[in-house]
Amino acid sequence: MTSLDAIISAIRRYPVQESVEVHQRIGRLLQKLTMRNKIVDISIMNDPEIPSALGKIASQIDYSRGETFRIVAGVESIRVVVDEKNLDKLHVIPKSKVLKVVRNLAEIIVSLSEVAEHTPGVVSTVTTELAMNGINMIEFMSCVPELVLVVEEKDALRSYDLLEKLAKGS
Repeated sequence: MTSLDAIISAIRRYPVQESVEVHQRIGRLLQKLTMRNKIVDISIMNDPEIPSALGKIASQIDYSRGETFRIVAGVESIRVVVDEKNLDKLHVIPKSKVLKVVRNLAEIIVSLSEVAEHTPGVVSTVTTELAMNGINMIEFMSCVPELVLVVEEKDALRSYDLLEKLAKGS
């Protein structure tokens, strides 16, 4: 069993100031935050017919109006993040291939500075900040120089606020 004195001694040796400085340095790499609500996350079985169907849907999305359509492909499933208003466009996907649909989400897009790509710990700092404050990320995508975080709408404003404080170094 560990003694209380050993724990106190270990805590005193921990370089707190150095950790705070790294945290603040990484926070300064967060240049811009954007948030959107009414986002839906769909999990689809990874099947040979799905990519072509998703390609057809992608051509119907009006990106110039800021509409959202993001795809992440894993080995067993494909995740699609889309605006609620464009959800009906996914009717071309057979219902038997849809594993799960999660509504009432928001996405936060974190725009990073150019140096972020070569800075260790950027992603872990952002995700740890949310996790330490009880925020569950439904989805996370990286397309450097942007990070896309999908959270429940009820957590969106708090998540945004936490990331804004991180960016300001406070």
